Amino acid sequence: MILNAIIRAYQDKYKRNWDTIYFAIDLHGTIIKKYTGDDIKVYEKAAEALRFITVIPGIIPILYTSTSPDNLKPFYKWCSENGIIFKYLNENPECPSNKTGDFSKKFYFNVLLDDRAGFNPDTDWLETITAIKTAEIMFKCPKMDICRRSLEFSADPWMCRTCSKNDYILDEKV
Repeated sequence: MILNAIIRAYQDKYKRNWDTIYFAIDLHGTIIKKYTGDDIKVYEKAAEALRFITVIPGIIPILYTSTSPDNLKPFYKWCSENGIIFKYLNENPECPSNKTGDFSKKFYFNVLLDDRAGFNPDTDWLETITAIKTAEIMFKCPKMDICRRSLEFSADPWMCRTCSKNDYILDEKV
């Protein structure tokens, strides 16, 4: 599920010639299991995935939570200690309202990582890393112009049809 959402976001980025993909990332039930005061219990692979998202040029992570800013101080401290940076909290000022979209009550994002939207924190953090690595490789491939049109109809991120190279994500670095 998350693989398709991320590949679709990269497809839109390419088709529309955008520089940025925005990830809205929920806190409770997605990044952390438990959060009482300074006691933060993080899902396995969440820190690794968030560090990875933080360093990818062209991805902006936005913390999406109902937690009050004062109560986020221990979480932001944990983020700082773990090399994780959220650019915004519950907003995306880089995408203001326009003639086709009113972002005054709902901010713009391309990918939503939220347990209430079907994100499974026990399995989907690793899939998120894999999907981003796959998309980064797919859309930087020098032969991509040959097969880009096929992505509009059916993207198979595990195999490049042009090169017939299976699981190329395992062999390449982003």
